[in-house]
Amino acid sequence: MFLKNRTSLLMLTVCVFLAVSGVGLAANEVTTIRYLTHSVLEEPSRTIILDGIKKFEELHPNIKIEVEAVPNEQVSQKVVTYARSGMLPDVVGLQAMGIEPMASEGHLLDITDRVMADKLDEEFFDLECATGLDGKMYGLPLYGATDALYFNPDLFKDVGLDPDNPPKTWDELLNYAIQLTKPEIGQYGMGLYGKPVHAIRAEHYMSNAGPEGRILRLNREKNNTWDILVNSPDSLKAWRYLRRFVDEGAVPPNTAELAYPDLISLFAQGKVAMITTGPWGMATIKAANPDATFNISQHPTPTGEMPTLRVAPLVTAISANTQYPDEAYEFLKFLTIDIGVEMAAAGYGALTQTAANDPRVKDNPYMSIFAEQQKYAYFSAPEMLLPEWLRCRDQGWGVAWQEMLIGTLTPEKAVSQAAKKIKEILGDKGNLIYPVE
Repeated sequence: MFLKNRTSLLMLTVCVFLAVSGVGLAANEVTTIRYLTHSVLEEPSRTIILDGIKKFEELHPNIKIEVEAVPNEQVSQKVVTYARSGMLPDVVGLQAMGIEPMASEGHLLDITDRVMADKLDEEFFDLECATGLDGKMYGLPLYGATDALYFNPDLFKDVGLDPDNPPKTWDELLNYAIQLTKPEIGQYGMGLYGKPVHAIRAEHYMSNAGPEGRILRLNREKNNTWDILVNSPDSLKAWRYLRRFVDEGAVPPNTAELAYPDLISLFAQGKVAMITTGPWGMATIKAANPDATFNISQHPTPTGEMPTLRVAPLVTAISANTQYPDEAYEFLKFLTIDIGVEMAAAGYGALTQTAANDPRVKDNPYMSIFAEQQKYAYFSAPEMLLPEWLRCRDQGWGVAWQEMLIGTLTPEKAVSQAAKKIKEILGDKGNLIYPVE
């Protein structure tokens, strides 16, 4: 009896010690969540995200966020390498790539039940971008938006153009670009993206040339195969139009090598008078040159109608191998909603009800342009759901696009070459709709 009471007393003493000294040892244990992103390598997203992480850690003192910064153009390779070696960070920003093939290969955590339980489908305007071919959700979008036309009002005035009457049609855009070009001082009217990683923006012109102006279209009725439309008459119309900027000398001579940072720099310096980019351009242009002046207007279309533009949001996902799915999900929600509203206020696009209703967004005259265009936008399925997308873009579409810009291929031969290469990459998953040369 004495031994039993003594044992009970000893157990009670241990429990009291644990409760007093640690409120349970687990309560003081810190969980580290690894977060891979390219967004902390540019301003203002760097400051926004890092400040947001500090707030999250204050709200969740038992969770620490360890950020791994990876340059935009290296994200895809880094993520694939990590996934194959079983070292994928807990939370991953899938910049320049979509959730496939990561989802289909089992590298991403299915968060469908969590998302539905939290009713996030009511908070986010569209979660299709994070929904795999199997219909499950694997992430949440951080930012994304359509493109619009940025132009330098001072350069407009210098050549007698009215900055209050920017170009709305394709003909006007080309004519303005020609007038704004002064090669003797290194000034060009229009900036086009040449490198495939950003040249995909040319699809905005393709989609406005007609209903089949696309690179690829998901055909769910045909076993989730892909209709190849890069060589459709609508797509060809856009390629012919964009080639005219080269023929007129209205774009920089090294256009085939220009990516987003290059054009932002040229525009900020006043070396390019017009470019197209998303709302994040407002911040990145100012970061490149605080004294830069610009206005924003609707993306030009063939006849000036409201544009039909692609949207490919930056989706952030959770690794299927994470040891801390609950903590990773809490951070993912905070990142895409709480930090997301700060990103939207800085011009990165509003994807949630919270962001859209923030006065810094809804009362911003420039953001209202993007908001209106968003109503007519379409989700770019291949960029999110096609495992072979990067190969199709870089080896098929991108090579032909650059050769067209350089002049080694005519627009007709370029779209044909792109279609053939994409078919070669996709095999039975690709449907040639139009004949190729």
